[in-house]
Amino acid sequence: MTLRGEYRRGAFAFPWRLVALALLVACSLWPNLALAQDKAQIFATPEQGFGRLVIAFPERMDLPKYKVKYDNGVLAIEFEQPISILLPDISLAMPDYATIARVDPDQRGIRIGLRTTFNINRMDAGEKLYIDLLPTSWVGLPPALPAEVVKALADRSEKLARIAEQKRKEEEAKLLQPVATLRVGRNPTFLRIQFDWNVDAKAKFTLKGTKGTLGFDWPVPIDLYALKADMPPEFKGASNAVSPSGSAVDFTVAEGVVPRFYELSPRQFVVDVDIAPEEGLKAALAAEAKTKQARLDLEVAAAEQEQRLAARLGLEAGGDDAAELYPTTRGVVTPVVTTVGKTVRIAFPFDADTPAAVFRRGDTVWMVFDTPQAIVAPPPSDALASGAASVNVVMANRAVSVDFFSCMRSSPIVSTRHRFA
Repeated sequence: MTLRGEYRRGAFAFPWRLVALALLVACSLWPNLALAQDKAQIFATPEQGFGRLVIAFPERMDLPKYKVKYDNGVLAIEFEQPISILLPDISLAMPDYATIARVDPDQRGIRIGLRTTFNINRMDAGEKLYIDLLPTSWVGLPPALPAEVVKALADRSEKLARIAEQKRKEEEAKLLQPVATLRVGRNPTFLRIQFDWNVDAKAKFTLKGTKGTLGFDWPVPIDLYALKADMPPEFKGASNAVSPSGSAVDFTVAEGVVPRFYELSPRQFVVDVDIAPEEGLKAALAAEAKTKQARLDLEVAAAEQEQRLAARLGLEAGGDDAAELYPTTRGVVTPVVTTVGKTVRIAFPFDADTPAAVFRRGDTVWMVFDTPQAIVAPPPSDALASGAASVNVVMANRAVSVDFFSCMRSSPIVSTRHRFA
């Protein structure tokens, strides 16, 4: 008897253990199943002449798939997936429109009993569903969405479009590899900061007090070493910040300094800053005095250079034809190279006004003078070597061409004059 009783208890205990285990597993999975459901909220409000139901999904950006049915006085909103929602007392909130409301046992639908027949109008607004209960006597267009909801949808659309554009720009940057080269040019009267891009770019400059920001649409870093290595007194600091919206160069200028921004082309952008007039005047006077002294020093060697040039061209200095084509009464022009701060200046001391043209192609600067005077290359100097790799002089009939090959990109031409005295 004892063995049989123990056997029977053991035989019946085994299935119950399986049931208990299954219940335990189901209870442990229930929170996860509940968390997987979309959380929803429902609001019921009586409006002017109609009733409005709003079903919102605050954790989504859009609505789940749903269907709205109206049959036999019952309004049903059905969803493809179960939802988690707590229904308020809709009959108390809208006593003239609803009688009772409940959630389906499978959590896939909401059913609301209506007091009478209504025209149903629904509108999707992002993660919210608007259902209006319109009386059958309603005339005209159905009610519109609230103004704040329309504005929120427009702001969201603009934000999404901006994010999409930023992602597109990032992908395009990976393909095009945009790079900006910073160059700094100094002149006796102003300072120029130039940004050269290898691809088309868009820029926007803003100034608030002493803070200036130059923003570019490419989200890539910009090397500011050329400016930071020798920071002019007009600037107190400069930094670069890269964000998904682009690359921003922030300037801090001294009091009273007002930068000016120019877009020379879709790939060239310039910020100019005026230098103090007193300092500019002193620098200009010093440069002029240095130029005059250099001109006096070169007058002694002018005659010898003229003779060497005449011999190279096969012309006799005393011949009639040579005197008519290349008058010896006008000396050889030797360019004078001076510096003003970090600006390299090349002056051509002609005896009279001389028509001239200056243009640049790639890394070569050309200077063409309409004159029979002979021009020789300027004497070698460290200042000239810092901006040009070589200088050639070409005689063409009664014109002279001077070309500076391989001009350094870090030394841009800041200003030129097309007539020399």
